[in-house]
Amino acid sequence: MATTVPLTVQDILDGLDSDSGVLPIDALEQAIARWDEVAPVLVPHIEAYADGRDRSGHAIDLAFYGLYLMAQQRDTRAFRMLCTLLLDAKASDDALSDGVTEEVPSMLVRTYDGDPTPLRTLIEAPDANEAGRDTAFEVLAWLTAAGRIDRDETARYLRGLFTTLQPQGPSQAWIGWQSAIAHLGLDKLRHLAAKAFSRGWINDGVRTFTFDKFAEDLYEAKGAPWSMASFDDRFYVLKKLGDVISVMKSWNTFRLPED
Repeated sequence: MATTVPLTVQDILDGLDSDSGVLPIDALEQAIARWDEVAPVLVPHIEAYADGRDRSGHAIDLAFYGLYLMAQQRDTRAFRMLCTLLLDAKASDDALSDGVTEEVPSMLVRTYDGDPTPLRTLIEAPDANEAGRDTAFEVLAWLTAAGRIDRDETARYLRGLFTTLQPQGPSQAWIGWQSAIAHLGLDKLRHLAAKAFSRGWINDGVRTFTFDKFAEDLYEAKGAPWSMASFDDRFYVLKKLGDVISVMKSWNTFRLPED
């Protein structure tokens, strides 16, 4: 069983920085319970990894656990850090791996600080993590549907991206772009999506994304009984991130201490 002996803040950080393959439940529990004490020491390590000042293995582990802890705490500092980290494809994959597509959308929503600029910077960065750009579109759409970002402002932004988003060719970013339009029910941008599909820009190689599927999603969003109905499937961990230890226990990544 995990010990209940109080750890020093440095002991907590040491517990999070481990390559043993064992989920550091004790360190996580104490970090959560003593967040006001731990955050001032932990957050600078996360920030240093996100902005590239420290890309050591030590920093990777602290960034991984730290960003999930910040999401649980709804610490808005994590929003900008996540967007910055996703600008670097390798560094974000090293720290977050499959979390970029699974948990990061909900992590960004939980920590949104009211300024969409970092999200747009990520969307517009052609060398950023491709899955991260797709995720950024999903988050933009969610925040818009929830009324956190003005709907007309987002519609204008998505319209403008048709001519400015790079590359002007096949990219996962275009998959996110069409998805945002569809799930927001922006029928007035349907013709632009049709052009993007006809030019082959929205293509994952296995025809998962087609204009017919886009049109179906658009139709469903327009007729949905409430504005957030289109987002339930993709943001299924939004509430679960209120208990990141349970989320991590559900993965096959770690052994539990008692094992």
